[in-house]
Amino acid sequence: MSIEELLPMDAQKLKARELADRGRCVLNADGTWTVFSLNSANKYKVVLNVKNPDKAAPKYTCTCPHFELIQSNCKHISACLAVLGQNVSDREQGREPRERVPIGEPIKHKKPTYQQPDWNKYNAGQMAERDHVQQLLADLCRTVPEPAPAKTGRKPIPLSTMIFSAVYKVYTMLSARRGTCDLEECHRRGHIDRAPHFNSVLNALDCEATTPILYELIRLSALPLAAVETTFATDSTGFCTNTYTRFYDVKYGLAKKEQDFVKLHASIGVKTNVIAAALILESHTGDSPQLPHLTQETAKGFTIKEMTSDKAYTTAENFKAVDAVGGQLYSAFKINSTGAVGGLFEKAYLLFRLNKQDYLEHYHQRSNAESTFSAVKRKIGEAVKSKNPTAQRNEVLAKVLAYNLTVLVAAFYELGIAAEFTTATDDCTKTEEPAQILRFPGA
Repeated sequence: MSIEELLPMDAQKLKARELADRGRCVLNADGTWTVFSLNSANKYKVVLNVKNPDKAAPKYTCTCPHFELIQSNCKHISACLAVLGQNVSDREQGREPRERVPIGEPIKHKKPTYQQPDWNKYNAGQMAERDHVQQLLADLCRTVPEPAPAKTGRKPIPLSTMIFSAVYKVYTMLSARRGTCDLEECHRRGHIDRAPHFNSVLNALDCEATTPILYELIRLSALPLAAVETTFATDSTGFCTNTYTRFYDVKYGLAKKEQDFVKLHASIGVKTNVIAAALILESHTGDSPQLPHLTQETAKGFTIKEMTSDKAYTTAENFKAVDAVGGQLYSAFKINSTGAVGGLFEKAYLLFRLNKQDYLEHYHQRSNAESTFSAVKRKIGEAVKSKNPTAQRNEVLAKVLAYNLTVLVAAFYELGIAAEFTTATDDCTKTEEPAQILRFPGA
């Protein structure tokens, strides 16, 4: 038998074992079995003719689509036989069943409960969020180094003002024209030295020089939470655009079009859901090769003890990348993984096989990545308004930066953590200069 023939069987055995272990097989009074699905409300009837004298009758039947289609063994039959202490080969060879184990109702897992927030603190943070975001964004933009002024010509608008205006425009989800009055209010409050023209704000978003600045500001905006974040989740998501790609489908002979999207790769803290590192590449770039870069960027300001990811990131290179910064990668394994590659991959695979429950408790923290992406899209929009690729990329980065500032506001009210940013230099490296402590009014 070839490896290709063995793999589906292995997958089926694992599913059957999971059905049996989780108590999804119920023995009925008439000797039949009811097998409940793991992922839906479906249930199937299984009949095991263990002592049927009629040799022409099938030894077992199941009402699932798999058995009805090919009249062969399915995972539901294997699960029932596993509960009885048998396997399919035993029954086919005519062996007598082993002593039955007590069968009861399906195991009822306790519904998880989640701690509710302190509503007084939560409400206070939400009501004052915009004022705090303005102050934090202004203080953060002041760390941006200003380029050398030109010897002649008009005095340029400060770079800090342009970055502030572009990010705040994205945060409010207003058009550049409708957001002008908001920028004038920020000017009156002293956050910027002038309210730029709306075309200047759009030009700042459509400038390639803005991209590295936004990357650095995202990194700085997450640093105040370095004391509480040691576990991170890596994942990616897409932001739809208003541009389309046209192509000709050779198979059907039709001209089609598909909507473009901007793909964001991110490393996310699982406690506060802050985005510690971000990366935007081509729309269809693979996820797995980006984990080493995100890990290195996160390690610049955080201590990484654990990194979690889904099975798309399960490679030997990614286990080495996380181990290089002193952390442990908890990634899901594919159904055909064996650990034969050795090294850190094999150690993690053995840990998964020998202590599955503990491993999955660490792994399932990656669900915070999905929660974070949902929060970004609900609070700051799931689509980008810009039309040019550079502006679209910068707009998504501005969304990430604005979202991080909202996380800082929530952390201040709920955890008592004040924002603290370091002064950036021309090469975006840490300096020995004293840190600028940013505190909210009245703190």
